[in-house]
Amino acid sequence: MISRTSVLGYRDSQRNIREIGRELGADAILEGGVQRVGDQIRFNVQLIDARSDGHLWAQQYDRELSPANIFEVQAEIARAIVAALRAALTEQDVTQLRVLPTENMAAYRAYRQAMEIRSAVGFHTPEYILALEEAVTVDPEFVRAWAELAGALSFAHFARQEPASIQRVEQILEHIRSLAPNSADYLIAQAYYTYYLLKDYERAYDLIKQAQNLRPSDVWVVELKSWIERRLGDYSAKIESLRLARTLDPKNPLWTVTLANNLAIDHQYDEASQVIEHSAMQNFELAALRGILRLRDDPDRGRRAEDLAALEQEYGVIANPEDRWEAHIASRDYAAAEEFLNAVEAAGEHEHDWGIDILFSLDVSQVVTYWFLRASDRLEPLLAQGRSYLDASRNAGGDFQVNNQYLVMAFVTAAEGNREETERLIRHWRREARNDLAELANLRHQACRALGMAAATSAAVECIRAGLAAPSLVMPFVEPYLPYYDSMRNEAEFVDLLADIQSQ
Repeated sequence: MISRTSVLGYRDSQRNIREIGRELGADAILEGGVQRVGDQIRFNVQLIDARSDGHLWAQQYDRELSPANIFEVQAEIARAIVAALRAALTEQDVTQLRVLPTENMAAYRAYRQAMEIRSAVGFHTPEYILALEEAVTVDPEFVRAWAELAGALSFAHFARQEPASIQRVEQILEHIRSLAPNSADYLIAQAYYTYYLLKDYERAYDLIKQAQNLRPSDVWVVELKSWIERRLGDYSAKIESLRLARTLDPKNPLWTVTLANNLAIDHQYDEASQVIEHSAMQNFELAALRGILRLRDDPDRGRRAEDLAALEQEYGVIANPEDRWEAHIASRDYAAAEEFLNAVEAAGEHEHDWGIDILFSLDVSQVVTYWFLRASDRLEPLLAQGRSYLDASRNAGGDFQVNNQYLVMAFVTAAEGNREETERLIRHWRREARNDLAELANLRHQACRALGMAAATSAAVECIRAGLAAPSLVMPFVEPYLPYYDSMRNEAEFVDLLADIQSQ
């Protein structure tokens, strides 16, 4: 079944059924209307063959207005569609149709608002949690809203776990179990908890697979499954899940962007390009990735900042800070990189956290920029500050509490010119990252860059080769040409690496 997100765009549309069917990839289209008169409600529905435009079934339903009647009509329509399509309901389907999500329409409205926020803004926003909290406050037995709330709260404490918050998630799980122990919602809530808080990815995968069997058209279930597959390092499975999400929700650009990006991470560059070129939707994210992929055929790799600025103007979108800063570094315009970081710091939108979230660390970016500028007057105090901050975060045994901090410290030691310590830190980070294959895929290129700064030629070459042999952001037409590796360009191992890349 096609997702509500994609279908809503056709409300009041003048397009014919065949055209809509082609755009959605649907064999049949259900259309209708609702009329309310006093305490009575009327549904007029018809099922149309999207290929022939012929009517398969039509029916009118008159009911007294109540939540129970509204959901019962939905179940009746589902059974009628199955009959019209000469299909059959499984026992699980029959059980699902008997479930009444909530008898409180205010709770259902709050839940729908939450899911719309999730579609528009994302899973990880305060507004999403507030809407779910409202839904379960109005109806404490609204299992589906409780399951989504368990997921949002579990994610909120993925990196920094607080006992009181974890206890609340566990109380929610027990509440769902007491209300609906055999439901898809209970499986989904357990999968969120097991994934984010226990980090038992194999168990989480088993749970979400069971939930998917009960709710095969739920695109959010498919999304969670894809996240778990990424943590397990199974990018082939993740890509297939993203293809399914795109089929279920074809008008949502999120799935096209995510699919193209993950194909690139899996080094399937031709297919990533095809997804972008054949997409009916074009946006900034797809255009930016297209620009990177075109570097395969463009010998001038020094225009990254200029090209990104042109895309920002074309689409009226500001790229994320990491991409804007990296574009200046790739263009070897270090003064512009410093100017950009000064503006970011002045805006006060990014904390000085020394890489708890390495996706964009203002501190690490400043270290790298000052190192390229050879600005020792600014670099040395910053390195001392970084060492002090990072050392204070070690546990009693002297280890960092967050694995990413080994990677951050590697940038500090690389900027200090300590090659051996940089190599040791990267080895430690890589060893621990094997327990979280998503971290390995997403951050391996950063490890290679730290090694490049430290002039650790053999280790950097090995890192790049490993990144090309497994899912990662190490792209052969980008990574070796970045300035991090300028000190080793004439080294035999690096020359051989470039020759191997260019021969493929």
